[in-house]
Amino acid sequence: MGDRIKRITVKPFMDLNTMIEERLTQCCVHVGTTSNDDAHQCAPFCAVQAWAPLSEQKLARRAVTAEADLRPRTMAPIDLTVPRAEEVSR
Repeated sequence: MGDRIKRITVKPFMDLNTMIEERLTQCCVHVGTTSNDDAHQCAPFCAVQAWAPLSEQKLARRAVTAEADLRPRTMAPIDLTVPRAEEVSR
């Protein structure tokens, strides 16, 4: 029976116009973030979604950025055209 039941939770999220500090401190939905000195911390979901500087500190975003920094850089395209016979004899 547990395989056929879906749970849906509705939560009133806050935006910049409805942000209340008391509700933020009581929030039970958090996102992993880092502080400026790279210490891991948790921040309320609504605050992370509303404020861009805090959103840039999300662990997921930092992981993607770090992964992109580790990718090999693409090289300049190489000309693979085959020269004609008269060009080679010169």
